[in-house]
Amino acid sequence: MHLPRSIGHSLKFIVIALVVAGLYFGRDILVPLALAALLGFVLDPLVSRLCRLGLRRGLAVGVVTSGTLSLLVGIGLLVGLQMVQLSSDLPRYQQTIEQKMHALRQGMSRTGSLDAASRLVLSLEHELEATRQTLERGGAAEAARKATPVRVINNVSPLNEVTAWVGPVLDRLLTGGIAAVLLVFILLERHELCDRILRMAGPNLRPMTDALNEAARRVSALLSMQVLVNAGFGVALGGGLWLLGIPGSLLWGTLAAMLRFVPYLGPMLAAAFPLLLATAIDPGWTLLAWTAGLIFSLEMILNNVVEPWLYGSSAGLATVAMLLSAAFWTALWGPVGLILATPLSVCLVVLGRHLPPFRFLDVLFGSDPVFDARTRLYRRLAGGHAGEAQVLARKETEERGLATFYGSSAIPALGEVSGARASLWSEEQRRRVHAGMASVLNSLREVHPLGASTAGDHARPTPPVCCVGLSGPADGLSAAMLAHALSGSGTPARALTAEALLAEWPPEGAAVELPRVCIVSYHPAPQRALRQLARRLHRTAPAVEILAGLWERDGDPPVATQSLKGEVAAVFHTLADGLSLMVRTDARAETSGAAPQTPSSPDRGHRSQGSARPERDHAAGPSDLGALLGGAAVTP
Repeated sequence: MHLPRSIGHSLKFIVIALVVAGLYFGRDILVPLALAALLGFVLDPLVSRLCRLGLRRGLAVGVVTSGTLSLLVGIGLLVGLQMVQLSSDLPRYQQTIEQKMHALRQGMSRTGSLDAASRLVLSLEHELEATRQTLERGGAAEAARKATPVRVINNVSPLNEVTAWVGPVLDRLLTGGIAAVLLVFILLERHELCDRILRMAGPNLRPMTDALNEAARRVSALLSMQVLVNAGFGVALGGGLWLLGIPGSLLWGTLAAMLRFVPYLGPMLAAAFPLLLATAIDPGWTLLAWTAGLIFSLEMILNNVVEPWLYGSSAGLATVAMLLSAAFWTALWGPVGLILATPLSVCLVVLGRHLPPFRFLDVLFGSDPVFDARTRLYRRLAGGHAGEAQVLARKETEERGLATFYGSSAIPALGEVSGARASLWSEEQRRRVHAGMASVLNSLREVHPLGASTAGDHARPTPPVCCVGLSGPADGLSAAMLAHALSGSGTPARALTAEALLAEWPPEGAAVELPRVCIVSYHPAPQRALRQLARRLHRTAPAVEILAGLWERDGDPPVATQSLKGEVAAVFHTLADGLSLMVRTDARAETSGAAPQTPSSPDRGHRSQGSARPERDHAAGPSDLGALLGGAAVTP
């Protein structure tokens, strides 16, 4: 039984609301469990390595947990000693700060800005005080009549004050203790816990197994890299502060390493304490400048070099998703939720990637593109964002090559608004796509100049290829793409319309070799127009080689090509197939050792065989793109 779509969506929202409510009201249990699970991801590789060395798992867990606890206790003792030493020097630091503020106030008073601000504040204070006194006098008589003597008794005992102070501390210690106990059991019975989770997932174990394995791999890699990066940052910062003479360098380095686990807010807090202390201990401003430079340099190195290199794609989260997840988990679980936000979001994205009911999580928060390159390209073009389409095109050509971009992205993108699918788009949208694609072509020609070849030198000149758009701007643009791809692969080519080809056909001059003609079209039924054009070309040049590129899109019915036999030498449907045909033709010509014979016509004499062609630009330039678009203005 299938529920209506509206009821299905309502049920999904109700389930999501119940889950969020459960996360909020069950935080006293879920927070220790989440902490233990994430620490298990970090420590389990160490336990597994000790087991491979021959230790039993229980002994390995004891060694790892006791070593981790000893390390934390040792760091805590050293940090405590540093804090005691700093507290003894606070009076001296207070005097230095007062001197700096006094000097700053004197400097501002010389310019008069401080005096003006002081007068403004005093005026506001006087007005507020006068208003308050007026209100008090107006209600004094009424208040006196209704006043009732009240005796204030302070029942707060010292025990209550101690309880109010110790209560939050005990709560944090209890949470940490529960997390530690859960951590030990998770490390001891990791495989049993995974089996139980898989058993609850149902009979199909493969998707859930893949989700658990990928989540464990991603979270373990992410947290391990965070531990290494943050520890390295703490050591570098502590060492730099020690060289600068900042007291408590070990304390600030340790605090910075711990605070960097808090996204966004942690690094700012870690930088604030050393900067304040540098301001307090130095009568001048030199030490503050050096400290700020040290922190800024370390952050730049970590954010732009170390973290991209080490993290890679271990998180798999979009930047906006990380911000939203930080706000969401902080609202649910407080500061602990801010620390756990990134690992928990990674687990949710992996869950959505492998389980269809949760696919929306991967779409909303994942870093992978939700559309392929073709869809992203024509969506930007249809929306009028030609600049973004150019950036996307350049990125794709850098990663996959020019011909691959044209064949798998640009030509199929034009097919979305051409041929049988043209009626699905408005005239304005089609015009934007065509004009935008022309600007993409011009942009790529700046990066990949016309005639640039990645192939070796040919033993002899290759006859040029005339890439002809059968009809319409989309055909003309695809012909320009084919010509550009051929030019980049070492085959001279140029793009032009059918009318322009017929106007200059047949080629004149005894030194001109007969070009090959490649006619391309998106039309769902191009046979009649293509036969007419091929016959007109054969009428005056019977030996001309004509190829047909009939672009097809997945799901479209194939174009019947039986009626084209005898008119065209070969038919291809993708750019890769067309380039392969050109390469095979060139190879056959080079193997024969001579250029193909150029036919004679009644009004022309015989051409010289294998003669050199005059130098010319064989590919369409920006002005030719305007003709290919039917005279539309093209912005490079």
